[in-house]
Amino acid sequence: MTRLIGDLVDLASIEAGKLAIARQIGDPGPVVGEAVDAFQTAAAANQVLPVAEMLSGACVAAFDPARILQVLTNLLSSALKFVPPQGQVSVRVECRGETIRFSVHDTGSFRDPSDGALAKTCKGRRTFATFATKG
Repeated sequence: MTRLIGDLVDLASIEAGKLAIARQIGDPGPVVGEAVDAFQTAAAANQVLPVAEMLSGACVAAFDPARILQVLTNLLSSALKFVPPQGQVSVRVECRGETIRFSVHDTGSFRDPSDGALAKTCKGRRTFATFATKG
C-alpha cells in the first residue's frame, strides 16, 4: 500500500514537472544487483533466471539510485509476468563516458497491439525498456 501511495505521489509530481531527482556519484552495479536480488524468490517460483549484467565493467557516474531502483523494479515485475518457465530476465547496465544505459531484456513473448498476433523480436529477445541519463 505504501508503494502504491508513493507511486501516486510520484505520478502527480511528474505531471506537475516537479519530480525530485537526487543524483549521487557512484557505481550503478549495486543498484542493478539489488533490483535483481529482490526478484530471486518470485523468479525461482516461476523457474525464471534473473540476471544482472555489467556490459562495460565497473563505472562511476551521477544518477539517482532510488529512482533507478524504482524503475528497474517496475520493469522486472512486468517482465517476469511474460517469461515462460526456463526463461530469463536480464537487467543490463552499460557505461559510455558520462552516459549510463540501463535496460531490461526477457525471453518472453508479447502480443503486438496492432494485429493481435504473437510477436517476437530478432533472436527471441525483446527489450522491455531502455533509458539513459547524462551526468
